[in-house]
Amino acid sequence: MSFLLIQPAEPHRGGQVYLPGGLLNLAGRLIAADQKVTVIDLNLDRLERYTKVLLESSIVCITVLGKPYIPGTIDLIRQIRATGFEGQILIGGQAVECMLPARFNGFFGSEVTRVCSDEQLNEVLNLDLPNRYKAGMELALAQLHPQRRRRYLTNEFGLWLSNGCSQDCSYCDALNGVPEKYRHLEALKQEVRYVCDELCQFGHDRLEMYLTNLDGFQTPKRLEAAMQAIHKIASAHGLEVRVRCLSTVAFFNKAIRKDGQLLERLRGYGLRIVAFGADGADPRVWARENKRHNTLKGLHTALEDCLDAGIDPEILMVIGFNDDDLQSMRCALREALYWADRGVVIRPYVGKPILKKLDEHDLVPYLDDPTKLLSLDYAGLASRVTHPSRRQRYMVNTTYL
Repeated sequence: MSFLLIQPAEPHRGGQVYLPGGLLNLAGRLIAADQKVTVIDLNLDRLERYTKVLLESSIVCITVLGKPYIPGTIDLIRQIRATGFEGQILIGGQAVECMLPARFNGFFGSEVTRVCSDEQLNEVLNLDLPNRYKAGMELALAQLHPQRRRRYLTNEFGLWLSNGCSQDCSYCDALNGVPEKYRHLEALKQEVRYVCDELCQFGHDRLEMYLTNLDGFQTPKRLEAAMQAIHKIASAHGLEVRVRCLSTVAFFNKAIRKDGQLLERLRGYGLRIVAFGADGADPRVWARENKRHNTLKGLHTALEDCLDAGIDPEILMVIGFNDDDLQSMRCALREALYWADRGVVIRPYVGKPILKKLDEHDLVPYLDDPTKLLSLDYAGLASRVTHPSRRQRYMVNTTYL
């Protein structure tokens, strides 16, 4: 079979280029199974240039990274069908893996297939593809034009290490409330080794990565093993390693209490930034959003430990949920300003509705007009769609800005 794999265009700014790791992992597995694969990135490519490839393809696969990508993907499917392509279209990615089938059909239609697991993918394709946790993207990268590889790899790129998070925070669109599952270390090593070989060919001197773990410190031994392997391979190539990751305050502090030298070792392996999901500074908000593992004392301890270890901490500060009051936003603002004054980077976001948690009534406006999903971007202001109350909108946007 022949496959066309598509990375949709970034919905807001357009042309923002980043390595589509999940798509390339799939491409690598298809290539390993002797399938013909073409990968296009609509941040760099135009679909019209690939009409011949499209019409010669058996199956089209599209990845949908987040909610704001859904309207563009719906339009993309229309464009694909308008070319006369009658084959199967598969949709995967974080935005749809937690979506109920009826909701998926409401957005994309029943003729498009949602794929959320290796087992489902193999069943749909009638293939026996390598397990994604035991595979890498090196075969797919090798198929790309050298300039495309350079574009992807010489900037910071997302390195997939694991799926899942045992925390069950309400404000999370990803697969949470389940144990973290790591990919096989040998597959990771092979992938990193290929990347380092390419960086040397490009004359580049750094390996810069963002670890895609939802919480990097929930399984600290696995994190350290991966970091140690990455550093060993990069050092053998003469490359500096710079890594950043996410963490909850609770798992970070638990890991450091159990192993007081862990941060020092991780910094030696290249860990440079840890971003903590604070999401306010009010215990009432944390209780409501199922983040009871957060405490101000715990947050302060984690930030101080990072600073002492020479690792740059960042605070992800989601504020302005519809149920937040002025007191909760003042708490968040006061906390953010205090740490910003100490040189800590604050990354503010506005609390928007979580698609997988909307009831049927609240979902209707988005099904009727999927472009409203663009307003759910965390980095955007509160709008009439996300915050119907004018007073709440004003309060949230004033605090955010």
